[in-house]
Amino acid sequence: MGNAPHLWARQPWDSDASFARFHEYYLPQESPRSLNEAYRRYLADRRGPDKGQTKAREKEAPGGWRRWFRGQNGKGQPIPDAKTWEQRAAAYDDYLAEIDRAKWEQRHRDLREQDWQAGADLRALAGQILEQTPQFLTTKRRLIRGKDGAPDQLVTTVELDGAFMLKVIDLASKLQHQATEITPAQKHEHSGPGGGPIQSEVSEVHLYLPQNGRESNNDGDACFSKTDGSTT
Repeated sequence: MGNAPHLWARQPWDSDASFARFHEYYLPQESPRSLNEAYRRYLADRRGPDKGQTKAREKEAPGGWRRWFRGQNGKGQPIPDAKTWEQRAAAYDDYLAEIDRAKWEQRHRDLREQDWQAGADLRALAGQILEQTPQFLTTKRRLIRGKDGAPDQLVTTVELDGAFMLKVIDLASKLQHQATEITPAQKHEHSGPGGGPIQSEVSEVHLYLPQNGRESNNDGDACFSKTDGSTT
């Protein structure tokens, strides 16, 4: 049985004519197939496109075709182990469906692997950002002129976008959960103080400039001030 031909291939009970009619005119049709349509196509081929089409529409398959279709012999008796054309065509459809299913399963596996790798790449990117944080800091400087004898201040603002980091990690997690078809057990919502959006981490350094001639410490050096107003 392991070496038995596919049902849509030629079988021991097929004659040259019966198999040719099945293979050329019945099997190529889309489901549901029609014996009469197979016969009309056969007539159209024999008579040519001009004469065949009009006359063939009125024709039904003759007795010989019907016996082939049913897997019967010339006397109309069932041939042992023979299958009908309908059964053989159904086996062919199942075969094509299995090929299509296997193709899409492979595509699904490939896509899952790509999603997993994309998630891994994003996690690696987040790790690199954490390791090399200074390269991703935004530094801004502005000079505030002192009033009423107060020294000038050079304000340096250093900013790190924490929201961007969380987005990268969250996307990586989603991609890898999707790849493994695992639904996260709990959805984590990230928020800032009071439930608002996460703000960028901002630090400011105030540098007093006594060299403007209005104020100086005992050593003549500049004074540094944190954002809370304390001085060093």
